[in-house]
Amino acid sequence: LKRTTQLARYIQIFPMRKHIKSMFQLLTKGRVNETHSKDTYFSSVKSVEGYNMAQGFYGCTSATIHVYGMKSKGEFYKVYQDHIKEVGIPHTLRRDYSMEHGSNERGPHLLKKLNRDLTINDEFTEPYNHPHNPVELHGVEFIKQHAKSLGDGTGAPPSTWFLTHKYIADVHNHCD
Repeated sequence: LKRTTQLARYIQIFPMRKHIKSMFQLLTKGRVNETHSKDTYFSSVKSVEGYNMAQGFYGCTSATIHVYGMKSKGEFYKVYQDHIKEVGIPHTLRRDYSMEHGSNERGPHLLKKLNRDLTINDEFTEPYNHPHNPVELHGVEFIKQHAKSLGDGTGAPPSTWFLTHKYIADVHNHCD
């Protein structure tokens, strides 16, 4: 009893029945006790995988960087779900007021529902104020700077930009 999270409600239904999907989604995945900041950045060259943009997530406490490729802005919801599955549920998602987080076919309510079900707080940064979004300063700029020097040094074609960004993020996460 001392180790419970106290986030679940007690629900008892008579007669008892089996559930295929868990009634409390927030208890099925691991939690990460930090704020994750997110930002979308674009490339003028289509990658080998077909991506022309990427979604960067930055752990504000652990300083980890995670990069996911996207072909359109509407893929943010799926990328966000993949991030939660791979890394864990953050306690806060810090983002700007851009529209890609809700531009899929079902609207922004899907993201709000996911954050509500998993008890993820929403934090918004000021528009056009980059110092308030740590993923832009510590994540995206770091990756772009090192990807340029890595690409120039190895002679890699520009279409390998996403592989380079993913590689730099992985090396950064293992070295820090």
